[in-house]
Amino acid sequence: MSRFAMLALFLSLATAGMAADYTSASAASEKLVAAGDAAAAVTLLQGALGDCPAGDPGRECRAQLQFALGYARESAGELEPAAAAYEAVLREYPDNAQALANLAGVYRRAGNAQNAATTYERAAKVDPAAAATYLLAGAEVLHQADDHESAIKLYRSAMRAGSPDAAPRLVTMMDRWVETAADDAERRWRLQRSSEVADQLRRDGTIGPALDAYENIMARRAAAPDIASHALAAWTETHANAQSLTAGALSRLPPVSEWQSAFLAGLAATVANGTWSFDASAFTNDLERYAAAAAAKAIGDQLVAENKPKEAQALYREALSRAPRPDEQDSSDELSWRPVVYLDAALQLARIAQATKDDRLFAQVEDQLFDQKMAAYRSKNLFAVQRMHTVLGTIYAERGEWKVKAGNPYTNATFQLEKALETAALRQEKQPSLQPLPYLRTTLAEGYRIQDDQAAARKQEIAAAKDYLDLDSIDSAQASLRRAAAAQPTPEEKQSIDALQAITNYRSVIQKGTSTADPWKSPATLKLDDDFVSRQKFKTYSDLGLRAQQLGKEKQAETYFDAAIVAVQEQKVVPKSDASRIQQLEKYTLTTKRKTVAKLPSLDTIEIKPPL
Repeated sequence: MSRFAMLALFLSLATAGMAADYTSASAASEKLVAAGDAAAAVTLLQGALGDCPAGDPGRECRAQLQFALGYARESAGELEPAAAAYEAVLREYPDNAQALANLAGVYRRAGNAQNAATTYERAAKVDPAAAATYLLAGAEVLHQADDHESAIKLYRSAMRAGSPDAAPRLVTMMDRWVETAADDAERRWRLQRSSEVADQLRRDGTIGPALDAYENIMARRAAAPDIASHALAAWTETHANAQSLTAGALSRLPPVSEWQSAFLAGLAATVANGTWSFDASAFTNDLERYAAAAAAKAIGDQLVAENKPKEAQALYREALSRAPRPDEQDSSDELSWRPVVYLDAALQLARIAQATKDDRLFAQVEDQLFDQKMAAYRSKNLFAVQRMHTVLGTIYAERGEWKVKAGNPYTNATFQLEKALETAALRQEKQPSLQPLPYLRTTLAEGYRIQDDQAAARKQEIAAAKDYLDLDSIDSAQASLRRAAAAQPTPEEKQSIDALQAITNYRSVIQKGTSTADPWKSPATLKLDDDFVSRQKFKTYSDLGLRAQQLGKEKQAETYFDAAIVAVQEQKVVPKSDASRIQQLEKYTLTTKRKTVAKLPSLDTIEIKPPL
């Protein structure tokens, strides 16, 4: 731009008010930068900055012009002055996420990876809605700087924030890191680290990237055969428990002819033939034993789907005999978090026994499960006790065995499911937690109806409706309430049903975008459990606040979000299903400068949270 044009621009700006001055100068500078004249933009903005009022009245003026100046300086390749300009913005508005992100970008271009990553993390904290983007950018900076350990942490943070790209990029980084190792010892160490990352991805339920990571490790098996063997076992159990263990999946592995692995040979034959083909030499550790059992169970499931129960039964028997017992699995750090194949196989055998009327097979399975239940009681592991009662109750319910038979009070679904719920309540007393168990409750309610115990059935349906509401399953909650209402409830029960129905209606119409009466001041609602009501208020007000925001009604949104903050602070426990609502509140408290953000539950401890 010529000096005359610049002068004309200044004269035009001088005729407007102060607000127009700095916004027009900012917009004009963008055009200059786009036209390739960043130097002129810098001159324009520096002149405009001198016209900003001193002190707080000029705060917005200074911030906007410094932001534009940072962009102009960065476009001119003047990185140090650009960083200074963005830092000036942050002195005025420390929580400006875009200024933080731009500053991080400047650090990145300057080769200051650590400062760039730290600044991206700051941006993520002040703008939770964009946290995944900022954290992924920080991880990429560290990756490019070969700071792999720090990059792993930020990739994982980006994953938790919801980035769909973080896990695949983490896997790619680890593979390239292994590839560039200087010698065999270094390569082995990096493969071990890659194995740990793959296991953590598996544990997090990030299945696809975990499988890719295991396959990368197996492709480099020559450098560390033992680490590759672990990857093979982990890959096998991951596919098996995901019901995706097929010949097609196996085609991604090294051929048996190229990898002298007894486990791989047994796995390939089991998948190909549908029969147990592992020999004793295939197992050198508990994970391989577990993985082989998981594979047998998965292939058995496929055979059941093909209407081959006899062949499936043989594989389930192998799975039951080879899998670690539940108490063994619970005591293993490597296995405790994985599905309990022993119980899954037992459940499938019980179903086959029922379908084929094989009483001998059922008796064998039943005896083994009761032995495991007694082991759980002896270990005083309440979670294991609850799990065993749940499995036994499910089996008896599927067989339609609800009543005491032959003088044995234990071999029926009513006893086992009641004990499962009692144990869950005992666990909750010992450690505050939220365990919605609507499936158990509705199953037990059906058993009570079969036994013509309508009072007990109503009680469980009402409790199930509350559990469904905690899980955001509105339609299922309404179905439970309809069944309870149709079973001649007492006046007190009808009051609870009406209160819960009002809550389900209220939450339902929010989802549909309509409106109805607020249920919270109803006398019936006030008689419900306080913590349950607080959880429902939090869900409701959070959803209303978000909807008001989407409609551009900011004042209404503030009212609802403030009410949601009050409700969540009254809760003893916050379920993981509310994670997105908590993130929405975090964003609200930051953008509106509310001081309550520190009191919101941390997403890292959201499953079990003490009173706030």
